[in-house]
Amino acid sequence: MSVREHKHLLRDIGILAPGIVGALMICLASAAEPGANQSAAPDAPKAFSPPNEASMPTDDFGKAVRMGEQIFNHTGENAGKYVGNSLNCASCHLDAGRRPNSSPLWAAYVSYPAYRSKNGHVNSKRSIFDVYQLTL
Repeated sequence: MSVREHKHLLRDIGILAPGIVGALMICLASAAEPGANQSAAPDAPKAFSPPNEASMPTDDFGKAVRMGEQIFNHTGENAGKYVGNSLNCASCHLDAGRRPNSSPLWAAYVSYPAYRSKNGHVNSKRSIFDVYQLTL
C-alpha cells in the first residue's frame, strides 16, 4: 500500500471511527444474556448490561452510530476497499461484539481511547487501521 493510500485510509478511518465506536457502545445494548445476573452469586459483581438499542439517538451522531453498526456487521459491503478477505468485524467479535469471551467490544466503552504501548501513543484511528491491515 502506498503512502498516499495509507493517508486516505487513515482519513477515512478518522471519519468512520466515531460511528464505529458509537455503534459498539449503543448497538451492544442486547449484550446481556437472559438470566445472566440470576446465575451469579449474590456478592458477585453485576454483569455488564449495555444501553438499550432503542435509546440510540436519531440525530447525526445516531446516524453515524448506525453506519458504524453496518460497517461492523457487513464490513465487506460497507468498507470493502479496505478489506482483503470475506471477514467482517463481527467474524471475530461475535454477536456484534456482545458475546462474552469472544473478543467482546463492550469494554471499549470505558477503555478507549487508550494508550498503546505498541507505538507509545493514544490513537483509536491507528488501532482500527491496524485491524484492517493485520486481520481483515
